[in-house]
Amino acid sequence: MGFARRKGISTRRLTYWKKRLASAKGRETNPAFVAVTMPATPSARAEIEIRVAGVAVIVHEGCDVEHVARVVEALGRRTRPC
Repeated sequence: MGFARRKGISTRRLTYWKKRLASAKGRETNPAFVAVTMPATPSARAEIEIRVAGVAVIVHEGCDVEHVARVVEALGRRTRPC
């Protein structure tokens, strides 16, 4: 987790998303971490963008991660054949 400390990212957040991505393996998605640019000023709110099934979900720092996970999972279900 040295990466998280060097970049000023919460190690808990990084661990959470690593576990979420690991649990998604084997599904029809191909999750991966991508490079992002963090805000230069500490007062700026951080956000990430998650793209699933052609839909972009912008998540601001402080959002309920379980809610975001449910949204992304629901979007992923939309792309699977019935």
